Amino acid sequence: MVGLQSCFEKDVLVPKHNSGDIQSAEIEMAEDYKYQVYFDLGTNKVISSNHKTDWDLAFESSDTGYSIIMNNSKFMKMLVVGVTNFYAAFDTTGGNWKFDEPSGHTDSMAIGKWADLSKNPPISYKSVYAIDLGMNEEGNQLGYRKIQLLAYNEGYYLKYAELDGGKEDSLLIPKDTDRNYAYFSFKNGGKQVNIEPLKTNWDLHFTQYSHVLYTDEGEAVPYLVLGVLLNPFKVLATVLKDTDFDNISFSTVNHLSLLNQRDIIGYEWKKYSFTNGTYEVNSQDVYIIQDTDGFLYKFRFISFYNQQGDKGFPTVELQKL
Repeated sequence: MVGLQSCFEKDVLVPKHNSGDIQSAEIEMAEDYKYQVYFDLGTNKVISSNHKTDWDLAFESSDTGYSIIMNNSKFMKMLVVGVTNFYAAFDTTGGNWKFDEPSGHTDSMAIGKWADLSKNPPISYKSVYAIDLGMNEEGNQLGYRKIQLLAYNEGYYLKYAELDGGKEDSLLIPKDTDRNYAYFSFKNGGKQVNIEPLKTNWDLHFTQYSHVLYTDEGEAVPYLVLGVLLNPFKVLATVLKDTDFDNISFSTVNHLSLLNQRDIIGYEWKKYSFTNGTYEVNSQDVYIIQDTDGFLYKFRFISFYNQQGDKGFPTVELQKL
């Protein structure tokens, strides 16, 4: 499976090359974090960006993968309502609403195992799901939908409607194996949308996402964080804590085992200072990243603000090793 998969260690195999110069880049996510940004290490450029409300669901496009993820930058969540008849009445009160886990493990997705994947194409269990579409960057709630999923040889058949059955429609969503996912939006009656660049053209995804934090009493509290996720296609990484960026060379890291855990960079490279009333980044945490071309980079954050003092503009520093 090319898409979401279990976390594993992998030895580093790096093509012959010359080391690069230290470069920096500023990533525009805006003060309200409304943009999702795809970034390529090799060119030190933003490949594309989109408004975070431009899509709702994403369908894995690898030949054998059938994972489905929600746009958790909007705080979306999903509920199995316990019926297989799309037209049956159901009650969402007190339901066990679930969020996608940012780690990217297939068994941690809210929609879970929606079909018998041992068949080709998979045989849907025909479960009906209620979806909370979350909220936009201004905190406005975006409503609810219900969906039912089937599969066919080249992709997905999605049936959807409002919770009361209004505005029912359906759509065939073909796989595009040049990308990790095919994207869908409920806007304007429902349509497939172009979001993610070619999977070979980017390495890092700067975005908000849902993460479960825990109180001192151990109570789970879902929360929106802003961070960085790995491209699930070939990109691997690890973090070196409290490390001098300048002293890292290829010879000091080429023995490391790297992971495909999507949120290994995550959001903890910054924290809010209640004393100063600002976000502070930890430049002593250095990330070693293998990109889609197999090259190693050292990477760190040096600021969360632009020159005008606006938050939501993380500046990063990187170097090919």
